Amino acid sequence: MGIFKVVLPVAISGALLLSWGQFAGDVSRQGQGYRRCLKLAEESYQKGLYEQAVEYYKNSLEYKNVLGVYDEICKTCKVFYEEEDSKHARNLYIQCLLEAAEAVPENAEYWVTAVKMYKEAEDYSSAYSTVKKALNKGTQTEELIALYRELKYMFQIDYQLYTEYKNWLGGYISLYNADGWVRSNPVGKVTSSQTYQFLGMINDNGWGLYTNDIDTRMLDKNEVVRARFDFSVQDAGIYSPESGWMPVRKELYWQFMNLEGEFLPGEYQHVSCFVNGKAAVETKDGGWYLINTQGEKVSEVYQDIKLDLSGSYLRDGVILAKSGDAYHIYQSDWTQVSDFSCEDIDICLGDNWIAYKDGGKWGFVDKEGNVKIEPAYEKAKSFSNGLAAVCQNQKWGFIDTTNTLVIDYQFTDATYFNRYHYCLISQDDENYQFMHLMFD
Repeated sequence: MGIFKVVLPVAISGALLLSWGQFAGDVSRQGQGYRRCLKLAEESYQKGLYEQAVEYYKNSLEYKNVLGVYDEICKTCKVFYEEEDSKHARNLYIQCLLEAAEAVPENAEYWVTAVKMYKEAEDYSSAYSTVKKALNKGTQTEELIALYRELKYMFQIDYQLYTEYKNWLGGYISLYNADGWVRSNPVGKVTSSQTYQFLGMINDNGWGLYTNDIDTRMLDKNEVVRARFDFSVQDAGIYSPESGWMPVRKELYWQFMNLEGEFLPGEYQHVSCFVNGKAAVETKDGGWYLINTQGEKVSEVYQDIKLDLSGSYLRDGVILAKSGDAYHIYQSDWTQVSDFSCEDIDICLGDNWIAYKDGGKWGFVDKEGNVKIEPAYEKAKSFSNGLAAVCQNQKWGFIDTTNTLVIDYQFTDATYFNRYHYCLISQDDENYQFMHLMFD
């Protein structure tokens, strides 16, 4: 028993010494391997064998993951690319930058350089996904944020030209080209089988008023005839299946017509479509009020009522109207929202911020009457799907909700973005084209 007490501690101590010796040997060998790889990498670099140098640098990381080695790898790739300027050298450089960024995500320079390399190669999709990944990992610098905005708001402009449009963000768009009127879906694809002499606004179900060489017709989304009329109209708004009425302009004045070709009593300067059984109308003398489906006046008179792109006076529970020589924001029951008032106001489009004019300049207010961007623009249009068109020096561009100009002033006119990130812009004073953002 006494011998056991002596032998056991000796055995344990021996085992520990042996284990420590093995560990020290492994560390020594790792250190030797690491230094050997670095030496071979540096020798390869001096000989201009850059790819081989990169291999040795990467091998060194297997012995010891020293973060500074990633700098050497990227420096080597940069020199290789500058000397060779080939697709292969660029791809190697980008690959190594991304590997370094994954290993050291807080180093913004790796991310920034990779994004710029993708941009140089015109691989904008990879550039955008890379900068998003950097931001998602928490690497946020002013340069990365600026690159993100630049890429997020890159756009393309379709070649087709249109001289007129009836813009309805909810779905179909009526457009006039050199051949006549056509119907487009929200992403600029023509969906009508032919051109027409006239085309009114088209509702979400695809129903709209068309005129051809024979007569005027109500067509559905498949261009099946649902009603025919033996007279022509000069303009037409959205058909409301709920009320059965549709605004049409015959000669100078607007009226309401149903599918039987019957008209409500009354002729007006301007009208809205029917919403919840009511429509806004402007009399020949200039006052605005609401009528019901029998054509009866059911509200007080206002100096103006704003109509949105579908010709509706009500959008998301908001009404914009003028009373007492100033525009105000009203709820759907015509209760005024706060004490906000202004000289002029744009339409409400579903986003919370509405363009308004005060002191001769345009800014933005929310639907509760809180000023979000003080008036500073020559002209402005309300926010729609996160962006708003603004005008300075007679050129239009787009801002985001931080009041940052994300698409430069370059258009003679600009409209509103739909949920597919398409809008209509003009690059001259005569034609419109579809513009769309390249990335979601």
